[in-house]
Amino acid sequence: QFPLPVNPVAASTISDNTVGKAASIVMLMQNKSLGCIEMLTELNRFRAKAPSTVGMVAITGTNDLGDFVPKRQNKIPVVVDSGFGINTIAGSVGVSVYPTIFLLDSTGKIVYRQVGGTMVPLIRALKDRGIFVR
Repeated sequence: QFPLPVNPVAASTISDNTVGKAASIVMLMQNKSLGCIEMLTELNRFRAKAPSTVGMVAITGTNDLGDFVPKRQNKIPVVVDSGFGINTIAGSVGVSVYPTIFLLDSTGKIVYRQVGGTMVPLIRALKDRGIFVR
């Protein structure tokens, strides 16, 4: 099971807007990382092609999002996980390299994990699970 933030605002953001009926994509990111910003941009492009049954959320450890989110016209909710060390979502799932992307099934079970890279392996993982992607 993927741990959701205990902060009520963050948890409601995830459950109301980002949990997909078929699957959910969760990206753990660092705000100032170029690789994370590039992957968030790719996920935003992908959002337009992805079926509505696929939810998406980005999780970061600080609310210093800078100005890259509005400039890049972000359509993916960004949730702040303000815990520390193993008390963060990243810590609880063993993430130390960013971006790390998880694909969750409809029950929240982790079915795929990707560190860095491009959207190609993630799209393949979705297709392998019978989720049509244009």
